[in-house]
Amino acid sequence: MTLLSIKDLSVDLKLANGTLHAVRDVSFDLDKGETIGIVGESGSGKSLTSMALMRLLPNTATTTASAIMFDNEEIQDMNQRRFLSEVCGIKMSMIFQEPMTSLNPVYSIGRQMTETVLLRKQFSRPDATDLAVNLLEKVGIANAASRLSQYPHQLSGGQRQRVMIAMALMTQPKLIIADEPTTALDVTVQAQILQLLVHLGKELGMGMILITHDLGVISRMVDKVGVMYAGQLVETGTTEQVFNRPLHPYTKGLLQCIPDLEQDSEKPRLGTIPGIVPNLMGKQSGCSFANRCEYTKELCTLSVPPEVKTADGRTHRCLRSDEIATHISESKDTTTTIHTAEAVEQGAVVLDVEKVSRTFYVKKSIFSEKQPLVAVNDVSLKLHHSEVLALVGESGCGKTTLSKMMLGLDLVKEGRIEINSSPIEDIDIRERALLIQPIFQDPYSSLNPRRTIGETIRQPLQFHKVGDKQSQTRTVEKTMELVGLPHRFYHVYPNQLSGGQRQRVAIARALILRPQIILCDEPTSALDVSVQAQILNLLQDLRDELGLTFFIITHDLGVVNHIATRIAVMYLGQIVETGTRRQIIHESKHPYTQALMQSVLSLEPGGGIPTIDLGGGFPNPLDLPTGCLFHPRCLKAIDICKRERPELKETNGRETRCLLYQQQKQ
Repeated sequence: MTLLSIKDLSVDLKLANGTLHAVRDVSFDLDKGETIGIVGESGSGKSLTSMALMRLLPNTATTTASAIMFDNEEIQDMNQRRFLSEVCGIKMSMIFQEPMTSLNPVYSIGRQMTETVLLRKQFSRPDATDLAVNLLEKVGIANAASRLSQYPHQLSGGQRQRVMIAMALMTQPKLIIADEPTTALDVTVQAQILQLLVHLGKELGMGMILITHDLGVISRMVDKVGVMYAGQLVETGTTEQVFNRPLHPYTKGLLQCIPDLEQDSEKPRLGTIPGIVPNLMGKQSGCSFANRCEYTKELCTLSVPPEVKTADGRTHRCLRSDEIATHISESKDTTTTIHTAEAVEQGAVVLDVEKVSRTFYVKKSIFSEKQPLVAVNDVSLKLHHSEVLALVGESGCGKTTLSKMMLGLDLVKEGRIEINSSPIEDIDIRERALLIQPIFQDPYSSLNPRRTIGETIRQPLQFHKVGDKQSQTRTVEKTMELVGLPHRFYHVYPNQLSGGQRQRVAIARALILRPQIILCDEPTSALDVSVQAQILNLLQDLRDELGLTFFIITHDLGVVNHIATRIAVMYLGQIVETGTRRQIIHESKHPYTQALMQSVLSLEPGGGIPTIDLGGGFPNPLDLPTGCLFHPRCLKAIDICKRERPELKETNGRETRCLLYQQQKQ
């Protein structure tokens, strides 16, 4: 039975320089208990479509549609008062991308969860409280009753996202719109949240619209897929249809951008989609994807492709869909491959981390005494010339704290960190900048919006007084060319560039002094898959051309498998396993590493969300367990794991901190 039917939905935004046609003629149907996934690059109109359904668009937006039928009623005919009191947040709920900005920091969790149902007098206060506790338990939050008096800042990211899900369910909605619900979460928490959404959808019979750029999530979780580009749905169909036989070149391009976790040999460069999304101002002429499509002919630039419905129920907007379907079986370009860990010779040690620990002292409350929080605990790592060492682990495990000490942004009080055999604290700050440079996660916030691209990249040269003005300009232009930035960008500002272009600027700024080591903190997590592929290819090219050494912090194991030569796994401040890419990805021995691998959602249409072998939640860092730090979550733990704290020991060329594995090798 149809729950939602949208026909010809369009959204126009009035700007100072004209009208932006952000969403154009979007149509799809959703049945009760069904899930549709909407995918596409940033700016394609995914979120605007959902905001239009919820009437959350700004006053400058104009929404039109032939029909928006929800629960057998045309909701366009509803006045605003009735829509807000009967539909928005009641029958139709939304889970936003970032729970910390969606939850009110000055209201308790209990107040925020019960506010709507109490305002509508849907439940009495005791019943609303009972329902809130029940839903918090259902979404997997321990000690649910005690959480009602807590505030958002007292919960972890995964717990806040679970609260958002529980809050969306308080009114027992018929439709849930989830806008990037797991983007900011670790892979283990992501798998748990997605599994929860699937379970609740089936149990409560809810329809769901899932908006994400993670194609692994889409392939395993949804019933049907809508691929969105430049404000239009360019292809729809079941998950198996779209992923196994795409009819639009944009869909094909997206699939080729995904790193393959199953690949275990020489890997091809990732496929990329050339060009950028067209300007959506003014009237559309021709196919919106024509300027980026390898199949484009003159007809594509002259005629706007109509929406075509095929015999098997699919839709697409492509004049050459038959040819694309014929060529989809062709493999990716393998003319250039990246080197696997086994193919790279180990060079000299350029960064040596030896028995480093870092302890902070924090208070649980205003009146309590300070307690030690061990963020980094006895960590030892060696980074060799021209290798790519990836550090993976859940949020809060100490990755960023360790990286700050490597950059000299935090003091090394226990242990030592050496760059080229010199203690980092003995290296002058100016000289250190010539040895190691960072690339941060968010290209939007790491660039000064008031400086042009040329000024931003030139600034390190000016600070270090390298060359005169003319030679600095030449160096900037050469570096821009190296990272694929046209010279015309020299005088533009960050807000005039796409996300991928901004990240290239950040990379150029890190490279301008030609450092030995580049430290990348989640360099692609804020990017679309198409842009991510470009950046990963670029990093590999720079490593091959300049002999750079990379230290990468990320939770994306697909990225790790594609680019890393060696991997270190971190848990609660400790390194629990290290080894080559192949050893960690395909032959992991530590139970925590194995759980991480199980959490990865590779492309597998209809494969479902895997069950993760983890018991319990992430321990409180202020109250660490005895014995092995991982034993409360380890399903393989035995009595000795609860008593003895394992050491990191080398066996067969790999290091593992696990008593069970070490006993097996004795």
